[in-house]
Amino acid sequence: MKENKDYKLVDSSESEQYAIEILTSDFAGVIFRYNGIQVSEDGDHLILKYDFTIEKSNELYTNIELENDEDFLNLIGKILENLLTESAFNIESKNAQH
Repeated sequence: MKENKDYKLVDSSESEQYAIEILTSDFAGVIFRYNGIQVSEDGDHLILKYDFTIEKSNELYTNIELENDEDFLNLIGKILENLLTESAFNIESKNAQH
């Protein structure tokens, strides 16, 4: 997953948070936002739990279909993982400069 290639941040039409527009795959054009994110540990693994809202579906899927589509759920999980990884990398880079 790569920002501005596979997805991009956009202004939300329903919230002050950013939303995410998917740019590739059958889900291109879908806009959604994360509402809450929780991170917990299970042994050596981190577990991400999140809620999301679909702001705009595309011509292939309805909101209900997207909410129940395993491929879509996996994709938005990968996007979240990428956003968190990029955030952590940016923080580490800034800390290394000081």
